[in-house]
Amino acid sequence: MLRDEQGRPKKAQGVLIDISERKHLEEQLRQSQRMEAVGRLAGGVAHDFNNLLAVIQNYARFLFEDLGEADPRREDAGEILAAGERATTLVRQLLTFSRKEAVELQVLDLNDVVADMEKLLRRSIGEDVRLETRLAENLWPCKVDQGQMEQVIANLAVNSRDAMPEGGRLIIETENVTQPVGRMTHDADPAAERYVCITIADSGMGIPDEDRDHIFEPFYTTKERGKGTGLGLAMVHGIVHGAGGHVSVYPTDGGGTTIKVFLPASREHVDKEERRPAPSSVVGAGRGETIAVVEDDEAVRHLVERILGSKGYDVVTMGPEEALLMFESDFDIDLLLTDVVMPVASGKAIADRVLSRSPECPVIFMSGYTDDIVSRHQVRGEGSDFLEKPFSAQDLLVIVQNAIDRRPVRTD
Repeated sequence: MLRDEQGRPKKAQGVLIDISERKHLEEQLRQSQRMEAVGRLAGGVAHDFNNLLAVIQNYARFLFEDLGEADPRREDAGEILAAGERATTLVRQLLTFSRKEAVELQVLDLNDVVADMEKLLRRSIGEDVRLETRLAENLWPCKVDQGQMEQVIANLAVNSRDAMPEGGRLIIETENVTQPVGRMTHDADPAAERYVCITIADSGMGIPDEDRDHIFEPFYTTKERGKGTGLGLAMVHGIVHGAGGHVSVYPTDGGGTTIKVFLPASREHVDKEERRPAPSSVVGAGRGETIAVVEDDEAVRHLVERILGSKGYDVVTMGPEEALLMFESDFDIDLLLTDVVMPVASGKAIADRVLSRSPECPVIFMSGYTDDIVSRHQVRGEGSDFLEKPFSAQDLLVIVQNAIDRRPVRTD
């Protein structure tokens, strides 16, 4: 307050500071901290939960295959299998949005990814939703995980379908952009100058203003109880953010929602020959090869012994302490299958001891821990294979057979 010579109020003077941007950044920080906390929780329970899932799913599969089609218990076993698959998906979603799941980066043309998914998407969204794809010519390549990009597109398409209960139109569009629209400073790679944009636009009910700032938060959902976990869009956010990109939501004039995913373009060229081949499903029987299984979880040891033993392998199971004692003396095994993170001794330490005496012995590491923890143990390298938990009997048999087939032929 400014006063005149007699002390009477003359005029008021002040400063108005717009703190909208600061409050926006504070909310982004709080959201990031919430997601990080849930990510740490997910990573911490992943190992034990994946061990349990491996046991539950495989024993349920044994029951399902042993029971005849007329046996009413077969349906019960099938329900256990279905629940186990949903639990596995839930764990993967948690690890994906927290960016702790293993990724396989490839230089891809996202037009190819969208085209490959088109038939699947049409079945998923139903006949009453008209799907249009508008794919840009000469789209820049991106270095991303193909499976994760498929998850992003599928999740956004399914969300759009749910917003159109009476049908409508869904547009998937790709384009090259050099000036991405929206706030890019906190999520995007600051060194990137070129982006590939995937747009998912629908004619549905739209997203209310009060929900728009929360849709990427884990467990936040506007769906009815039992209709969604609230992890789909959180997973999308985690994948895109982990790839150095950004995802933005825009209201559409006349209703509907438009979501744009910006991913940094790669300077590398797409090698069409490198696109991921389908895994082989042919599994032969073992010929009495001795396989040493080192695992601190007794239930997983018994499971692996049952699967491999039923296919003609001679299986020796042990915990890490027993393994240290066994591999101090002479031994003769054809393959080592070991968990990565264990008390007393890590899988890497046990493998090093085996390879010091038998350098040509194949090694397969397995783990239910998140990829960042596994990477600290330096087990993802040449000369060894990696089996992610929870695994199926087929997964285990294929990786074991392939490792044994690659062994050098013995001359003694």
